[in-house]
Amino acid sequence: MIRFVVAAALCVSLAACSILKPEPAPAYVVFFIGKSVELTPDAQKIISKAAAKAKRMRPQMVQIAGPGTHIVKGYDPSFAGPRMDAVANALVADGVDKALLVRTSLTTGAADVDLSGASRVEIRLVPKTN
Repeated sequence: MIRFVVAAALCVSLAACSILKPEPAPAYVVFFIGKSVELTPDAQKIISKAAAKAKRMRPQMVQIAGPGTHIVKGYDPSFAGPRMDAVANALVADGVDKALLVRTSLTTGAADVDLSGASRVEIRLVPKTN
């Protein structure tokens, strides 16, 4: 009987943890090639998909996570601002309310650059809470 109570309590605790720590919203990832700040046609499509979902979903905020400002071999951190601007401007042009946009930085410098030298900006639609 005691084992059953302990097992039940453990299950309830695990369920509560999963409720308290929601998974992050999926990211729409926009890549920039080399030292460019221009959006590629593929990037435009990704941004348009994110904007369409944002208009349907009406999120609490639209996070734009840009390249870090850490110096990493093959990456110039001076591109971070203009790349985030390009994504933000495209979202607004696609009908996303500018007031919803919130900028943040990707957490690590090394993660901002992949092996091909392309940098990314992530878009996340953060749902409203109650």
